[in-house]
Amino acid sequence: MGYFSNPRARTVRGITSVILATGLITSAFTATAQAAGAAGSTGAKTHRCHDTHGRPGDGGRCHAPGRDTTAPVVDGTATFDGVAGDTATLHITGTDPVPAGGGRASGIDHFTYTLSGDPNDLYGGGGTVIPADGTLSFHATTWGTQVIWVQATDRAGNQSRPTMVTFYVVDAPIASTAGDIDGVRDAQGRTHPDLVAVDASGALRLYPTAEQPATPGPAAEPADAPDDTSWTDTLVTHRLSTSGADLDDLWAHTQGSSDLYVYVNQATLHSVDPANGGYYSRARRHAVSRPGCATDCTGYADDWSQVSSMVAPGDVNQDGTPDLFTVENGRLWFFPANFFGGFNAPQLVGATGWGDGDLIAPGDDTGDGTPDLWFRDTASGALLRHPVVYDAATRTVSTSAGTRIGTVDSTGYPLVASVRDVDGAAGAAHSDLWSTGADGNLYSWAGTDTGLGAPVLKGSGGWTAITALA
Repeated sequence: MGYFSNPRARTVRGITSVILATGLITSAFTATAQAAGAAGSTGAKTHRCHDTHGRPGDGGRCHAPGRDTTAPVVDGTATFDGVAGDTATLHITGTDPVPAGGGRASGIDHFTYTLSGDPNDLYGGGGTVIPADGTLSFHATTWGTQVIWVQATDRAGNQSRPTMVTFYVVDAPIASTAGDIDGVRDAQGRTHPDLVAVDASGALRLYPTAEQPATPGPAAEPADAPDDTSWTDTLVTHRLSTSGADLDDLWAHTQGSSDLYVYVNQATLHSVDPANGGYYSRARRHAVSRPGCATDCTGYADDWSQVSSMVAPGDVNQDGTPDLFTVENGRLWFFPANFFGGFNAPQLVGATGWGDGDLIAPGDDTGDGTPDLWFRDTASGALLRHPVVYDAATRTVSTSAGTRIGTVDSTGYPLVASVRDVDGAAGAAHSDLWSTGADGNLYSWAGTDTGLGAPVLKGSGGWTAITALA
């Protein structure tokens, strides 16, 4: 309740009006006004007037003609400034209508809300109060339509009925992460590169590195393999998308065959069924033509049958398309991608020395913006970093001599692959190595400033049956 301090009357031009000398009021008050005669007599009361603000205003003068007894109204929709996963501002709005009996609306004083889903929680002083601007900090745990119950109170003390307010939270865009197949985000909203492996049944399995430990799932059925039978004896590699999408497509080549295929990631087409068939299907695969060779074509084959190793490094020549390196008869070839899902004329990058080992695509491991190469020598286990340089003027690719960054014994760790930085180390400047172990486990080796860290167990048992890792 409000109070008055020393209300007094003043006669101005024959009209007596009530003046508030001081005071604070939160509820309405009434007063009368009447004409004053020359001899001190008074005339008939002209009208009753009311404070229409429910609080001191306009110098404390009384306003006519009606008290604000009309409840405010909460709008049924709100807006959210962020996306799924964000803590951002939610904007609630409402109006305070003009009183039905005349006068002025007092205006909204505050809102009260509850996230419990039960509007009854707003009664009896429940709920959380926010100011009249209707803003609150809200954490959106998921995308889609959200519901909040809201009640508005105006300055005259009138309350609206509890109102169900809905707002839509947009799904967070998936940041493009080279090596990412499934688009799954971790608790911090980050995407991570993934591994694929060929298992004993001939199926292609997905191992999401966003989960630790990873829960494997199907990436493709055996019937989706290039030979329509099994992924066994198939070279696979993935890095970026041929269509510019955010998730990786897959290149596959059955050793000894003349064909190379690219599989469009079904997740980018919103048709993936991870529980039944996975991300890569023969319905979405396309044969890749072998391009003609223009210069320095010694030993270049007319088809893909001589490919013994291949990696998709990412975008080497910075044209926005994913490129390919192959090893054929000990030679290293670079295939620049075109904009039609295929490749332009190749370039011979290394004439010798690339046959007896494992070609690995670590991404940009040197921080110069160009994807690099690693090579694990089978005999010694030496892991060598080969920085890749692209000359935009001549449109040529070259690699420098390898620098040893570690030793990964090929007997103890038979299969190796890299999917860029997974451990999230500060700076994320160095790529990580993944490997199967002869003991049947899966290991990762964190990249450091001086090379590789010690192997860390990432998966227990069953990895001796894996025949390919990428």
